[in-house]
Amino acid sequence: DLEVAIQELEEEKKNLVTRGEYTAIQMTSLRDRVEGYRELLVMKDEEIAKLKTMNDVLVTENTNLKTTANELNAALSQEQLNRKELESKVEVAQRLKAENIKVLAVNSNGKIRENEFKARFINKVRVEFNIGDNPIAPIEGKEIMIRIVDPNNNPLFDLAEGGGTIMLDGREEFTTLGQQILFDNTQQKLTFEYEKGSEFELGRYVVQIYTDDYLMGEHPFLIK
Repeated sequence: DLEVAIQELEEEKKNLVTRGEYTAIQMTSLRDRVEGYRELLVMKDEEIAKLKTMNDVLVTENTNLKTTANELNAALSQEQLNRKELESKVEVAQRLKAENIKVLAVNSNGKIRENEFKARFINKVRVEFNIGDNPIAPIEGKEIMIRIVDPNNNPLFDLAEGGGTIMLDGREEFTTLGQQILFDNTQQKLTFEYEKGSEFELGRYVVQIYTDDYLMGEHPFLIK
């Protein structure tokens, strides 16, 4: 706009000179106005240059801030990942384990045998074990469940006799027996007895022990 104004004044001055319609005062006034606009133009150019410099500085600072923000976000994401990994490790470390697992066969006369049984001898299957020491596991109520899995990989269960369900690999599976306990980290001993009500099929069985949908331990036994 200043450059246009200066050009217009220059044209006005030429017209006055051409028509001979000027006076010294008019010419001086025009020159002063032209010089004034030129000085103002120089000042605006300097202001624009300063603003460009400031803009470059701000762009650089903005770039640095974005870089810093990206670095902080990356660091935060890493810390969140580290925390999740730590929480996962703590969760695994807090898991309880079944120790000294024994599978016993009890006949109708109360006689007991271990590990290998004759089908005609068994009236009940007794499972005994201790909960292992775990100082970082919280003292809290737990439901301990066992699954007796037959040679065809099917669990023995009777909902009327204490059977239930558990989530395994995203699927609901039946359990054979369950007990509610208060875990107090005293290596408490638990005993389960399962009476099938009919003769056991011959073959290899596995007793699996669970709580909170994870495996605490397992133990095989054979019926022949």
